[in-house]
Amino acid sequence: MQSVLQIADAIVRSIASLVVIGIGMNAQAVLTVIPSPIMALCGGFIAFVWIIPTFWTCFVFGIFGTPHSWKRILQSFQNQNSVTQNGVSSIFTIFTTLWQALVFRPFHCPKKLRAVLPQWVIPLLFREKPIVIPPIITSSTTVRNEYWILVNGLGTNLAMAQQSQERIQRLFGRPCWLYYHPTNSLWFDLLSRFVGDRLGWTTPSQQPLLFQALHNAIVQAAAGRYERVVLITHASEVSVTLQSLHDMDPHFAHLLQRFLEVYTFGGPTIPHVGAYLEHLVNERDAVAWLGVSFPYPRFWKNVRGTAIPVHGRICKEPEQWGHMLQAHYLEPMIEKGAFRSSRLHAFRNGQAGTRVFQLNSS
Repeated sequence: MQSVLQIADAIVRSIASLVVIGIGMNAQAVLTVIPSPIMALCGGFIAFVWIIPTFWTCFVFGIFGTPHSWKRILQSFQNQNSVTQNGVSSIFTIFTTLWQALVFRPFHCPKKLRAVLPQWVIPLLFREKPIVIPPIITSSTTVRNEYWILVNGLGTNLAMAQQSQERIQRLFGRPCWLYYHPTNSLWFDLLSRFVGDRLGWTTPSQQPLLFQALHNAIVQAAAGRYERVVLITHASEVSVTLQSLHDMDPHFAHLLQRFLEVYTFGGPTIPHVGAYLEHLVNERDAVAWLGVSFPYPRFWKNVRGTAIPVHGRICKEPEQWGHMLQAHYLEPMIEKGAFRSSRLHAFRNGQAGTRVFQLNSS
């Protein structure tokens, strides 16, 4: 009986929280036209009862941004090389990117089929496997004594993730590894995050490759090779991996608190197990409202009775829409100097930034 009550309670709280998000996102949309908080709130209530603007503001604007930012998204598709390694045109590359972002592909390709199918067909029909991709060292990579690694977020294919990896290297002047967590379509990824994080019906699995990469980096940092280990994540799936690293033994937990810095984009909830944790979020990022941007985190409890865990510092860019890492976070940082209040800003163009002991004392 208790479990049934817990499930019912979680469902009711989730419905109420989604209502808050719908009204809030619509109010934000009205506020861009009518600069009056009272009118915006009234508009949010009125618009919420009409499903079309609610869907549009929450999912289209809240994830893909306003129309003026769509040019960046299209350019990111086109920049996935005018001709890919398999010899297909950029138009087909755009089609492949959209297909992977929208079409549910639950199964991995069997080895026998992988040997006979054309390589360009496999990503269209099957889900890819997680991989770790090393950085490409260029002349702009001026800092070599730090370990940076990026974890991509929902709805991101390999080419998009590698573009984000390149942008981070260019923006911060540091070699950046990539842990590619394959998408299972934007909609399924979003549903999985909601069911797992907010309802608590599923538990995210540990990412063995990411676990090993971070473990090795921390060990090498303790040996003096790296000054800091920086994890940049656009996904909440790293939570279990970070917690597992922390729970290994007290000595390794101490090393995490000495060397690891975690920066999230788009509002995923992450345990604070390192030296520093910071969330960079757009104020009108709809996915972030499912995480650290939700205004009433203690109210939204899952079936285990766990509320939204908000740890670390939140750095919010006001009045900005969109959830896409490259188009709505990295490009504005490069072009406009967005998120100036973030500690990441101190690392731009190979600058030294703030040392770990200074982070702990701030």
